[in-house]
Amino acid sequence: MDLKEKLLLLQQQIQSLKEHEADIKAQIVELNKNTIEKKLNGKDYGCGSFTHDGIKFARDKKVEYDQTGLAEMYRKIAATNENPEEYIEIKYSISERKYAAWPTSIKEQFEPLRTVTPQPIKITLAGEK
Repeated sequence: MDLKEKLLLLQQQIQSLKEHEADIKAQIVELNKNTIEKKLNGKDYGCGSFTHDGIKFARDKKVEYDQTGLAEMYRKIAATNENPEEYIEIKYSISERKYAAWPTSIKEQFEPLRTVTPQPIKITLAGEK
């Protein structure tokens, strides 16, 4: 068996184990759903976690805000002569796809503001996602 075949076999085994792990975790959650509901429901800030029968249960949360609404709130706060930046953070970003399509004259203006950090090399078999 060559290295490519070994890698493919290992990836299949890992996928199978991940699916098995997800099934077992789902069963654990189902068996403990009453305890989970009592301990974690109703928490609105931060994440919640607790340990029960030697298993740690944790629930993180993802919070998103309507960007158009935030822009409007920013303007409303500014209109009251308060500093909206005390309440709202603004983050600017540029799509790499758009950046690549810009004319050179525009790219040159942004180049000093741009930092590119190489990421670790990913190894996948041809045809994998």
